[in-house]
Amino acid sequence: MPSLKPYRASSDTWVLPSYLPVPGIGLIVVNSYLIESEEPVVIDTGMPIVRQEFLENLWSLIDPKDVKWVFLTHDDADHSGSLIEVLSAATNARLVTQFIGFARLETAFHMRPERMHIMNPGQTLNVGDRQLACLRPPLFDSPATMAVFDGKSRVLFSADSFGAFIPSLGEDVTDIPEAAYTEGFGVFNRANHPWSAWADKTKIDVVLEEIRRLDPQVIAGCHSPMARGRTESHLKALYDLIGMEPLLGPEQGAFETAIEAMKAATEAH
Repeated sequence: MPSLKPYRASSDTWVLPSYLPVPGIGLIVVNSYLIESEEPVVIDTGMPIVRQEFLENLWSLIDPKDVKWVFLTHDDADHSGSLIEVLSAATNARLVTQFIGFARLETAFHMRPERMHIMNPGQTLNVGDRQLACLRPPLFDSPATMAVFDGKSRVLFSADSFGAFIPSLGEDVTDIPEAAYTEGFGVFNRANHPWSAWADKTKIDVVLEEIRRLDPQVIAGCHSPMARGRTESHLKALYDLIGMEPLLGPEQGAFETAIEAMKAATEAH
């Protein structure tokens, strides 16, 4: 479950990727980001199990003292795994989240209120040379979730929305066979956002239209390779999933079989 080498989402944005094997399904990537804006921004802080590698990769790209903002798309562990370590090193940074995100973080960490910057969807954050627009993504698994749109680089950081299980690693969606990506996109979004089975398509379409008007050139999800120039196809694919039954993972017997298969594959190598 290693961290991977950072790569570019855009000319001024780094992806800090890691991944997890999902028995019987494939892989899921877990991305955090660094925006090299006038006031640099870290978006999410990786998984706890790759904390050391994540911090080494992040601090190889920027001096901790130069980070001005740490934006948490939501408080799940795979997004906040190195939060305390990043804030401890980046002493000039403030943490951006919704108030409910602050409240939920208090169940695991003691957050210093003076280092918090509380925002809601619909507001913007000035980071010197650009504005970051905060919005609620179409699908999410935490009430604290916010997506971020960088109007300068035209990158949409979409949190868990538009995620996908993939059969192999890649930096761009086009690195993954199209049929496999389409299947993994459907499985992930139906499994991670089960409430979408009861959602109102008309209301979801309002959110999708908001993204359409922003016209992102890159959809940079936390759980997918970069999707460049695929905004319309991603919006349609997500819309088509609304109302479909949620997907459950394997039960115990299938889980044990998948684990044994993974062990055998590892031993073979």
